[in-house]
Amino acid sequence: MTTVGSPEPASALVTGNLGKVLSRSDLTDRLSALLADLNAELIGFRRDVHAHPELGRTETRTCELLAERFADAGLAVHRFSPTGLSVDIDPPGTHGGPQARKRRRVALRADLDALAVQEATGLEYASTVRGVSHACGHDVHTTVVLGAGLALAQLAQDDLLPAGVRLIFQPAEEIQPGERSICSPPGHWTGWTGSSPCTVTQSSTSDSSGPGSDRSPPPPTP
Repeated sequence: MTTVGSPEPASALVTGNLGKVLSRSDLTDRLSALLADLNAELIGFRRDVHAHPELGRTETRTCELLAERFADAGLAVHRFSPTGLSVDIDPPGTHGGPQARKRRRVALRADLDALAVQEATGLEYASTVRGVSHACGHDVHTTVVLGAGLALAQLAQDDLLPAGVRLIFQPAEEIQPGERSICSPPGHWTGWTGSSPCTVTQSSTSDSSGPGSDRSPPPPTP
């Protein structure tokens, strides 16, 4: 896996991994172009979230940024907690109905919350909140799943999406009971089988500066 600091663009990293699963050049070529177009926006989004970290169960600003961006892309947002949301992306003609529920689906999960850690990197987009920072990389996780969702939504519009996808943005991952916040909403997962939430890693972004904190040395500047 490519490590933090790699010069490869986000589009190359993401499509490289998806290509192993999809193994269809029309999908990977289209994804590569879509992610290249989104790259600058996603780096800006990540730096914005990094500069405005929010502790668990207070991720209001981050949630609103996500909801607004998905709404701009024509995607419906489901709030399963005050600061948690999910977005469904379906192949054409299914849109969450019975036909969609019979097909295998993929879930992509990102965690939203920051840590009570003072950032001391000196980066231009360092945390503006005293005593709080994205020292665990959740700003990156959130951005990667956002970017994947926007690209996959366009694939759906192009009639190239082979299966349904659910994006899950989990609040308070750093606070016990953690994952229960995405499992407990009554009825939210009814009719959904085969969804396997997974966490993306920091290495899946070309913004190689990393989150940084006073407990780790400043990473290289992009």
